[in-house]
Amino acid sequence: MRLGDREFTSEEVALLCGVSRVTVGDWVERGSLEVRWTPGGHRRIPRASLAALMEKQGYSVPRIVASPRASVLVICGERHWRDSIAAHFDEPTEFDVERATPSIDAVLLVGERRPDVLVMGSRIPGFDSRQIIESVRRDETLSRGTLLVAVTPDDDGAMLRKLGADLVVRRDRLATTLRVGVIRALTDRQRRVGVLPRTSDADRSGPRPATPPDGLSNARLDPQRAAPVRAK
Repeated sequence: MRLGDREFTSEEVALLCGVSRVTVGDWVERGSLEVRWTPGGHRRIPRASLAALMEKQGYSVPRIVASPRASVLVICGERHWRDSIAAHFDEPTEFDVERATPSIDAVLLVGERRPDVLVMGSRIPGFDSRQIIESVRRDETLSRGTLLVAVTPDDDGAMLRKLGADLVVRRDRLATTLRVGVIRALTDRQRRVGVLPRTSDADRSGPRPATPPDGLSNARLDPQRAAPVRAK
């Protein structure tokens, strides 16, 4: 199956391009950027449209914008399990996978990459994985856009979900649960925000109009704050 492509808020576009949200609004007004309006009246910029604009303007296009594939970051202290987890996403048409060992640099990498999926071991000697979970959930951009998956050697799923993990997978069930669970969770999330059609809407033809609902003006700026953490 093909996963839905990612979208960006006006503020995320402004941060990626180093401009103000007013400039992003001007790009939308001029037709330089496509726009989709959510039912709640927020503006969403399709990835492909942003990539085309950045290339035309001479920007260095980051992977999160350049690639239509879902990005996966695997953080695990044991190389065997790190490679085993990554192997379940070895599908080049759907996923871009990066591996990282637990460290402060790995934490910064989460903020820099803003992965669609963050998979991490729940038991990392000398490193408190709970802090990463809590940090992701405190960050508005990551909390909204990153699916947090914890891989655990035992039955501590309830505690991990309470901390904020979206999906908990036991090591002995990786082969049957991990990839299927991630794809299901991603598609469910994308349907909730309108990136993918709901099952009942699947037979409706034609794209949704990119016009604001309820007579809203295109000059309306996205009020959501979504500032990614950048590595120094």
